[in-house]
Amino acid sequence: MKPDRIEARRFYPLIVLLHGAGERGNDNQRQLKYLAQQMAQSPWQEKYPCFLLAPQCPRNMNWSSPACAADSPDDNDQNLLDQIHQMILDISRKYPIDKRRIYITGYSMGGFGTWSMIARYPELFAAAVPICGGGNTNTVSGFVHLPIWVAHGTRDEIVPVTSSRDMVDAFCKAGGNPIYQELEGIKHDSWTPTYAIDGGMFAWLFQQRKK
Repeated sequence: MKPDRIEARRFYPLIVLLHGAGERGNDNQRQLKYLAQQMAQSPWQEKYPCFLLAPQCPRNMNWSSPACAADSPDDNDQNLLDQIHQMILDISRKYPIDKRRIYITGYSMGGFGTWSMIARYPELFAAAVPICGGGNTNTVSGFVHLPIWVAHGTRDEIVPVTSSRDMVDAFCKAGGNPIYQELEGIKHDSWTPTYAIDGGMFAWLFQQRKK
């Protein structure tokens, strides 16, 4: 997605959106919901003009799955996150994207993917928003400098809230300073209230710039 209006000599933020397990496939359509639909609406475009990249994860895979089959002669230990990294580099060369304002967010399986992506490429992003996900607590020291906003519903029946609590706790112990929201009474869909509020997370996100 591109901004409604691209002004000459102006550079725009890029949001990388990693969807959940329910949007996997190969139609390049199922993942275009929730935040992707929201950011395409005129009021959001007017207030938060940006590019948005929404890749689709193939069926029966997750964001950290190998990019090539195990027996492929092209297997070089790349996974899907490496392919997304290359996509980000490609579109950043093609379009007027502010490389100091590349953001990543994801929900559920995409929340796990977000934690994994910032561990793999900690210097690429200006901020990250993993929602109802989790990750490897041993990786947090590599991105302790990164502004992070974490959200999780207290009644999540799919990904337990302890998954985010553990990452946040490890991140804080390593010296990080995340914003952590536990959404009281919310089940798995903690992305809708997190994304839908004009202000809050979005006001914070668009203020973040790499130094």
